[in-house]
Amino acid sequence: MRRSLPPRPRRLTKNIAGGAESKEKDMEAELRHVLEAAFPGEEARYFLPMSIGSSPETADDGAVLILTGTKTLTSSPFWDFPDGKIPFVGALGVL
Repeated sequence: MRRSLPPRPRRLTKNIAGGAESKEKDMEAELRHVLEAAFPGEEARYFLPMSIGSSPETADDGAVLILTGTKTLTSSPFWDFPDGKIPFVGALGVL
């Protein structure tokens, strides 16, 4: 069964004093909110946000491949997961 998408998260707040690290934490909190709204009670399946490609153009191309079912898997180096938690089949993340 396909779930509907939750409402779009509110705009991220600008935190000039906190710098890049604070912005990253704010974004992770917002994306976690999206996952919690769409998949309540599934915290063990949540993972950090991921990106596709190295530019907006390759990200768009990658998204098309995923949505059409052409791209069905990916790989990442272990050090991309500083908490040691590695995604698994059924894991949930935001691209």
